[in-house]
Amino acid sequence: MRLRITDLSRGGAGLGRLEDGRVVFVPKTAPGDEVEVAIVGGKKRYLHGRVQRLIAPSPQRIEPKCQYFDRCGGCEWQHLAYTTQWEVKKEGAKYAFERLAQFNSKEKGVDWREFPADEPFHYRNRIQLHGDAGQLGYFERDTRALIAIDRCEIASESLNASLPSIRTEAEKKMKGPFEVELREASTSDGQSEVQSAWFYGKRYSEFSQVNDLQNHHLREWVFEQVPEGSVVLDLYGGLGNLSLGLLSKVKSVVCVDVNAPQDRSTDSIRFVRSSVRQWCWKATHETVPELDALLRGGSRVLILDPPRAGLGSDFAYIRDVYRKLQITKILLVGCHTDTWARDMVRLMKDDWKVQGLALFDFFPQTHHVESAGALVQL
Repeated sequence: MRLRITDLSRGGAGLGRLEDGRVVFVPKTAPGDEVEVAIVGGKKRYLHGRVQRLIAPSPQRIEPKCQYFDRCGGCEWQHLAYTTQWEVKKEGAKYAFERLAQFNSKEKGVDWREFPADEPFHYRNRIQLHGDAGQLGYFERDTRALIAIDRCEIASESLNASLPSIRTEAEKKMKGPFEVELREASTSDGQSEVQSAWFYGKRYSEFSQVNDLQNHHLREWVFEQVPEGSVVLDLYGGLGNLSLGLLSKVKSVVCVDVNAPQDRSTDSIRFVRSSVRQWCWKATHETVPELDALLRGGSRVLILDPPRAGLGSDFAYIRDVYRKLQITKILLVGCHTDTWARDMVRLMKDDWKVQGLALFDFFPQTHHVESAGALVQL
């Protein structure tokens, strides 16, 4: 069918409407596009489409930088100027939170701090590639069809430079479908190198942020929010990404994560390898050695940086902990707008007041945006 795209959805797809009012979501389209669309799925009130032909391009369209963009399942928005991308992201995130929370930031005097991308391309310090039969690349959107690539326009140039040698290495040692993760790493003498990890099937690697510049902005924002001389509980803290930078101004940090590095604890920071739910239950029902460090000082800060699914059923256990420890401030970070907004509302309903809000663009050329909120007790 023929369709005019009128808007962009927060999920990344262009949006058009049929004569009967139903919404059609069409990936990789721009507001103003006239397209011929094939319907590929949907529900009673909305449908999903795929572009068969671009009849008349929107004035908002630009030429994608990547030669694989039309087929690749990675980037969504290379056909849009970055200024448009950021505007859609920030307005979508603000609308999602304020609508769910019934919260007007301007009326409450709470500003959203904005951190658009410093570099819309070549920002990724880590990529995962699929390989088979001498080919190396990404999957086509919504399929398992492999698209062989020579370079990736959102990967760092050092990762791109390593692709020929990685392809040669794969031909020698990998048989059948495989995956390889490439990441930039610092050597002991301060130099940068590309490290590779090879997998058949599922992989289990430590989480780390892929955008160094935006991660620096996020860590600076967290640093500003934490009062001098505080004690900090960092839940879902991983390798201490958000809390290690606080050691110069806080008394102590306890970092809890299922993948926490047990061998990196010091007098200032203690890493605890545990699920958040299990540790929170123990902290409220038993004696855990970390409690002594957390009860020092008058200002106690809780950092929450959960996975995409948000706090979920862990929330009840976390609530017990922040009540027992008499936490005075919470910093909530989320990489999925809707789950972050939902968790913010749960905290607000438990008598936490929004003090500050921030948005960070870790993933240019996609619809994803990182959100953060600072809350204090009423």
